[in-house]
Amino acid sequence: MYPNISKFCARETLFVLLVWFLAVGASGAIAAAQQERTQVINEHLESDEIHPFDLVGLDPGDTLYALVEPVSGSLEPILALADPQTDLAELEEAYIHDVLEMIEQGREFQVLFPTFADRWFLTWNQGGGPQGALEYKVTGSGDYHLLLIGSYHKVLDRSLPSFGSYRLQVGLNAPQALSKDAPLAGKPFVSPSRDLRKRVQEHREILTTDQESLNLPLQTIDAGQTLYVYVETSEDELRPSVKLREYGSRLINFDNLDGEKRVATFEHRFDQADQNALLQVEFPSGLGESDGAGVRVLLGINTPEVLEGEAEERGRPVILEPLKVSVAIRVDQISSIDQKAENFSVVGSLIIDWVDPALAFNPATCRCSQKIFKRSNFRELAGERGMRQSGFIFFNQQGKRWIQEEDFFIWPDGSVRYFERFSVTLQAPDFDFRRFPFDTQTFYIRVVSLRGAQDVVFEPNAELNHVSDKLGEEEWLIKDWGVHVGFIELGDALHSELVFRLSAHRHINYYIVRIFLPLILLITVAWVTFFPYHYPYLSGVGVDSCWTH
Repeated sequence: MYPNISKFCARETLFVLLVWFLAVGASGAIAAAQQERTQVINEHLESDEIHPFDLVGLDPGDTLYALVEPVSGSLEPILALADPQTDLAELEEAYIHDVLEMIEQGREFQVLFPTFADRWFLTWNQGGGPQGALEYKVTGSGDYHLLLIGSYHKVLDRSLPSFGSYRLQVGLNAPQALSKDAPLAGKPFVSPSRDLRKRVQEHREILTTDQESLNLPLQTIDAGQTLYVYVETSEDELRPSVKLREYGSRLINFDNLDGEKRVATFEHRFDQADQNALLQVEFPSGLGESDGAGVRVLLGINTPEVLEGEAEERGRPVILEPLKVSVAIRVDQISSIDQKAENFSVVGSLIIDWVDPALAFNPATCRCSQKIFKRSNFRELAGERGMRQSGFIFFNQQGKRWIQEEDFFIWPDGSVRYFERFSVTLQAPDFDFRRFPFDTQTFYIRVVSLRGAQDVVFEPNAELNHVSDKLGEEEWLIKDWGVHVGFIELGDALHSELVFRLSAHRHINYYIVRIFLPLILLITVAWVTFFPYHYPYLSGVGVDSCWTH
């Protein structure tokens, strides 16, 4: 009846169906493109490092979410997003020049970084949310760069870099990524721009007949990491062997025990984290007639190229270096010198400084710039953190050392200061009285580390060592003092020792006033009666008549 109308309705229906199918397909494509993804990365950021991550295949309309949580150390993280065209090498050079070098000149990080960030980043977490959080709506397609940087802490007059382990949680179109412990979802889309876990360190040392082996304790090696070892000597005829031991000195890997090869190499994968690994280098046939041999040890984590002996140093140290401890003694009073017992008593202060990253903390967590502990509390903290403690003794101490006050002060970067006010009697067996009372005597205060030299090495603190101008000792006059460090053998191990030396001579005025003048007066009184020419008669005869007879 209405053929044109029916044809029109049919075309209209087909058009509507086509539009509906296109809409459904487009919405499906958009949904696929905006599929929620969540990924977690656990790493460790060292001082002044930048950790760059590549965000692969971002499209317009995507929303990026990132949350970083400090796990250990003093880390105060900053997250930043750079566009795909950013040259990361140029960015890092600019960071060193515009920020780090300026900090060394006294400028503050919180003033320098915003200017740098506004120049290089699309966005960064400057307020507007929890610290270490970032949200960004993507406007162009490409592979973006997510960067993690450690902020600086301003403590008193010092700018301290923050560092430590962290947990980075990144989400694509997944707002829940800004919540802690969000579940993982989707395919991975975040990867480090470079291998952040690769570490290489080179160690060189000359071994002699007095030390024919080398023991190198290693830093903590995480589960799943692989250690690569390469050892060679400066002389072809000397063949090194290498052994890897764990806790209890159990041998877990080795190479060239018979000394058949000129170079010793091996690789070892750690299935569990190890905090006590020890690498030993020895010569199976000894050094022979050689005066010494240079040993080169190349160690790497996740770096197979080490086995070729050509890898360049990078990343955190692999070898656990001895803890360098700065020691200072301030002598305030010499309360007594007992020449018969050959000892002397001192009242003074002991100051010990060292740095242990395991004790670093973020000032924002405690709202403080310094933590103070008593000895018992500090030992408990050290046990929890698994840190090395620099125990010590006064090696020439006699009897008990009386401690008036002792405290441990800890700063955000892991710097530690131990302060002790003490009174102690010390042995002085080197008295020489042959020139008495014009003799000069030397007194020593000897502080020895309880841990071996491979763990702790003392250094003198030139700024804090001091001798008071008023020691309260009237018989002796300090004419010279000095400090030196060395090693002392206790058992089969060497221990670091700091020796505080005092040279004193007797105060001559003390002997003149206290001894010589009283003796002269006594002798004068005793002898004065023998010197008058005449005595008056006791019978009442006048003096004049006495002179006339």
